[in-house]
Order: sequence, then C-alpha cells, then structure tokens
Amino acid sequence: MRITVLVLVACSSTPPQPSDNTVVPPSAAAVSLARDFHGDGVWTFTLRQTMDVAGMPKQTIEGDLTITSNRDGTAKVTIAITEPKDVPAMSFSLAEKPINLKFERPEAMLELMFPLPTKPLRPNEVDKLTIAMPKRTLDKQTTLDVPYELMFVQRDKVADQPCATLDSKLETPANEVDTVIKLRGRSCVDLRDGLPRRVELDGSVVTNVGGNTMSMTAKFELVRK
Repeated sequence: MRITVLVLVACSSTPPQPSDNTVVPPSAAAVSLARDFHGDGVWTFTLRQTMDVAGMPKQTIEGDLTITSNRDGTAKVTIAITEPKDVPAMSFSLAEKPINLKFERPEAMLELMFPLPTKPLRPNEVDKLTIAMPKRTLDKQTTLDVPYELMFVQRDKVADQPCATLDSKLETPANEVDTVIKLRGRSCVDLRDGLPRRVELDGSVVTNVGGNTMSMTAKFELVRK
C-alpha cells in the first residue's frame, strides 16, 4: 500500500535597522534557522494524517517518523506506519538546506513537513520560495513554479523548548494546471537544531480531468517525542 504523506502535498518588507544605540527586544529580533546533519543525531516524531476523499470513507494514518543524520549533510527519514497495519516502512532523504524543490520528488514533500527559511527573518517577514510542479500544455510536458511562502510569526515554546513559529502557504494557480493544491501550515521549529517541535498542515486537492472533478482534503500533524 502506498501512503502519500500530506502534501496534498506579501511581499517581504525590510524593517528599519536599529541605530547603534538601539536595543532590539528579543521578540523583534531576527531568527536564523539551520539544520546540521554533519554530526551524530537521531530525532523521533509521531505523525497522524486524516484524508477525506469525496465519495469515499475517511482515512486515518498513524505512525512514527525518525530522522537519522548521515553525517554528510543529509539525513535518512524513515516512516513506520502503525495504523493501518502491514504497511511497509518508507525511507527518504532530507538535506540540510532546501534544494531542487519539485512536486514529483519525495524530498519536496519533506520540505513541506519540515519547513526551513533560507534566510534570517524578523517577525512577520516572509521568505518566498518556489516548488516546481509538472505542467502539460498542448501535450508538451513543462514545469510551473508554484509560490511557497514561509512567514516567521514569533518566538515560542513547545514542551518548554524554544522554537520559532512559522506559517506556510502554498497554492497552485487554478488557470495553470489541472490539479489545484492549497496548503496552509503552522509549525514551531526548534531554534537550536532547525527541526520542528510541532507541525500542523491543512490542505486540499481538486483535480479536473476530462470534465471529471475529484476533491480531497487532508490534515497532517507531526509532534516531536
């Protein structure tokens, strides 16, 4: 059984720089998030996903996700589904920094689950990224760059651990592709290791092929153990 992990998966403004004599309160200071997969490290999470496809029973998926550093700038991500039963474990690769984000690559799906800005952000600043999505025009296969935004909301704590709350947003243009994907997410990323303490994603997919429309909604939750 093949499990597809959810993915159905404002222009940034530069705030005025403080003068040399200005003290920036911690709540207004920029955060810089980074993952480190060059040393040893193992991180474990619980995951839960619910999917509701029109005309079909609602499906719930539960399991465990483990990230193990390869000590070469990448990490192995293993997903073990506990419910439903008898689903083979799945393995993917996660890089320290987001690279080559494409919808057809599992790594792009992981980046939506493990959001990471590519630059320091102050509260309410947005990092604008793109994810390439396959697009067929007149029987010719091309790609469409879909905007993907990450906004730093505030510093926070989860299980008494300091983290940065990020809001994510992705939406494919309805007039460009047959499949319209909408995604909204909120995560709290650990300030020390760049991996989330908690992730919540809500999304929808509407596909229109040959006049037939199929719709699906899903909710994905990830919590660090």
